[in-house]
Amino acid sequence: MSRPPFEYGEDDSAGLNDYLKIEYAPPSSLNYWRSLETRVMERITSYQAATGAARQDWWHQLAAWGPRGLIAASLIIAAALSGLAYARYEATRTAIETIVQTPRGLAQQIATRTARLPPSEAALQYVIQR
Repeated sequence: MSRPPFEYGEDDSAGLNDYLKIEYAPPSSLNYWRSLETRVMERITSYQAATGAARQDWWHQLAAWGPRGLIAASLIIAAALSGLAYARYEATRTAIETIVQTPRGLAQQIATRTARLPPSEAALQYVIQR
């Protein structure tokens, strides 16, 4: 059934909608759907006969993916663990750098440098460093 092409005018959007609904409507005949199903099933049957493929359920297809999936999963786990180890290393390194590079205050410097000196020498060191 051939329809003439739609000619769009300026204020004809309702007409365009109606035309598209008619043009793209599914076939209403039940025979069309039955013949479509028959054609599809014949094609599947002919493919299976030509390739010798037996009917398999969907989970049988996943069995072939098993070894590759395990390898991929182990690589992902290894990458995640490597990233975790690197993050811990960086956190430790940053903590050590923070401790080592933090300048000590004057009182801490004097207390650590003069811990073994007598009090008079410690006082003298304090006065000299100021």
